[in-house]
Amino acid sequence: MLQSKRRVLVVSVLLTVLAGVFADTSALTERFLTKANDDYSAGRYDAAYNDINSALKLNKNSEMPDSLVLMAQTVYASRLEIVRDENEYDLLEEIKDNLQQYPRINNAKLTSLIRQIDSQREKQNAAAAERKEAAQQQETRRMHQENLEMNQKTLDAQQRAQSEQSKLLENLSTSVGSLNKSFDTIGEGLNKTAEQNRSSFRVITTAIFVIAGVLLLIFLIVMFIIQMAMRSSRRQHEQFEATLKMVAAMQNATTNTMLRLGGVTNLYGASVIKSVSGTKWNTDALPEPEMTEEEQKELQELAIKCEELGVKIDQATGRKNNSKNVSELVYKLALQMGEQQQTASVYFCAAMVYDAGFLALDPEVLTAETLTEEQRQELRRHVELFNDYLQFVPKRYWTIFKDAAGKHHANMDGSGYPEGLEGETIPHVARLIRVAETYVSMSSTRNYRAITDKETAIAALKDQPHIFDPDVVEALEEIM
Repeated sequence: MLQSKRRVLVVSVLLTVLAGVFADTSALTERFLTKANDDYSAGRYDAAYNDINSALKLNKNSEMPDSLVLMAQTVYASRLEIVRDENEYDLLEEIKDNLQQYPRINNAKLTSLIRQIDSQREKQNAAAAERKEAAQQQETRRMHQENLEMNQKTLDAQQRAQSEQSKLLENLSTSVGSLNKSFDTIGEGLNKTAEQNRSSFRVITTAIFVIAGVLLLIFLIVMFIIQMAMRSSRRQHEQFEATLKMVAAMQNATTNTMLRLGGVTNLYGASVIKSVSGTKWNTDALPEPEMTEEEQKELQELAIKCEELGVKIDQATGRKNNSKNVSELVYKLALQMGEQQQTASVYFCAAMVYDAGFLALDPEVLTAETLTEEQRQELRRHVELFNDYLQFVPKRYWTIFKDAAGKHHANMDGSGYPEGLEGETIPHVARLIRVAETYVSMSSTRNYRAITDKETAIAALKDQPHIFDPDVVEALEEIM
């Protein structure tokens, strides 16, 4: 009898706990739905998308409310329309994965939008491939034409050298003929002299020395001509070999360029795998494709503009060289964690202007030694006020700059602002800046903080894995 009562009591307690958990889940889901609806109505589609995903995770292993399904379908449709209209294909695969995880929210409209986007992307990729192929064919024709022109110049040089050699031989023949005539004249003179005065031995001796001198001169002239001819022939041979090497190099360059066709991807086009720690980084096995001259020039101009804006931000905030120090550290961290050179360079530029929103605030708030709660809230708004100052950023890099400027105060446990992102939902560049900014702040002179040595600063970062990405902190320790 006692055992039976105990069983009844245990069952009652379990039912009470389960009911409480279900109530908490429903309440939290309702909060996410309310926030998603507010963000969606205000046009903050990114925030609404994140809110809906949080609600979906809560109800992944339970029956989803109809209100959640309807709101998720609406928000996902808006995100797919943005992907379609603005070509933000980096978000498409994530949406597809989510639809596989939560098949109940999928409907005919979402399926139709995905098909439209896939078709649109295929057409754009095909058009881009055709343009690249046409450009490559034009470059190949140009190089072929240059090869023909180079070969023609080589043949012309050989013909000129042969003509010069022929002229030298003609001059030599003329000189020999003149010398023969001189010899004949000398011989005739000697005969006449011998006949006229055979007793004059001195004259004969003089004539012999003259003849010997003339023969020596002829020998020297012949040797000089032969040496010049050999030098000319050797120079022609060297020019011909140099031309062959240049042609071979051009052909190899053409072949390598053609082999790379189809392998060039955009900044976010590299495949993504997980590291041992579970964090996503770009780790392609193939080498990074070289940037075109146009891309290099665009990135150089972007870096110059970011540096100029970074100086203005440092002047406004009173943090000397902060933009330079943070951007350099972000660049090193990106390379250490396997990012490709072009991506690391874009991160470098974004890290110079991540605090651009400070320029929109009252200067007194930035320079105040102590802040009121109202001023603290005003200061936190800088992550939402950067848009007007980054209009010079090319569209292809806008997502990275937006993540850097708007999400660098996100914490790993979701306690940061403005969106409360957590873990891997925080963009890579934002996690790098979060660690780099704090490390630079701790190891530099500020009016409110003493300088901290490197070991102490890194140890402090390690002690707060709920705020800073442990993988990024580990990379920081390795490069330091």
